[in-house]
Amino acid sequence: MEDDTQLGDSSSLHSGQRVPQGKRWHGSPARETAANYCTIEPRKCTALRRATYSLVPLIAGFATLPFPVLFVYSWFPVFYEYIGGPEFSYDAPGLALLLLSGKMLVASFAGFFGGVGLGVLGIGVVPRLLNLILQKDRTYVLYGLHYLVQQMIGACRHR
Repeated sequence: MEDDTQLGDSSSLHSGQRVPQGKRWHGSPARETAANYCTIEPRKCTALRRATYSLVPLIAGFATLPFPVLFVYSWFPVFYEYIGGPEFSYDAPGLALLLLSGKMLVASFAGFFGGVGLGVLGIGVVPRLLNLILQKDRTYVLYGLHYLVQQMIGACRHR
């Protein structure tokens, strides 16, 4: 296929066939047609937009990376002792380890069932709310807010 060509859905080119520049073909074996399969108007997408769309999640990820670790240390202050803190000793921790195990059990129980609840909400509610942002029969530019919303809706459908 040459530049600026279209090949219809479920159509195929046989060995030796080629679609000349600017032409539209369909069928199997494909033949020239007047049908236009690209009904969406083209929109301009700049290199700055693509770079920003890639860099913002990366920067946000690195900015939020320390928070889970700080959360664990704030919730379980004795946890630091068991991974080699300054007061680390080889004595059997006894009751403190039992209390830490109990807290970790409660936290994992809450995390698991909270995650299941959030997953159900994510599949059922989030796509419906995100659809309110999009307008029907409107073409959006790639790598923008509306594109991100479309990607999030698609991710919810494939869970």
